[in-house]
Amino acid sequence: MCNTRSVSGELNIERSLSAYTMSPNFGLVVSGSWTGGSLALRNTTEYTLDGSSFNIGEIPHYIVDNWHHCIASVDDQTLISIGAIGSLGTAVLRFTAGNSDWEELQSTEDVRESTATYN
Repeated sequence: MCNTRSVSGELNIERSLSAYTMSPNFGLVVSGSWTGGSLALRNTTEYTLDGSSFNIGEIPHYIVDNWHHCIASVDDQTLISIGAIGSLGTAVLRFTAGNSDWEELQSTEDVRESTATYN
């Protein structure tokens, strides 16, 4: 049994409390961060198709710093980011390949209110 590991690549920016997903178009996508101390909040997203070189900039930055959120790949062209701590706390954001920015959809609060059933 082999218990060795090797580093295949490194992120461009140190991150923690980030979100990640796998996308057919972008590969491994890592977004947002808060690392505390002297390292501040991050609004960036980077991805890798090969596990060794990480690309930053093709997927646009979030509107504001974002951390403690979820991100999901909807299809090969679309990413959804949901929730966060801070000003994006209830935001639902969508990025579609070829667009220059994240689009804000209904907030999670709006979704909860619109789907609530009352007796």
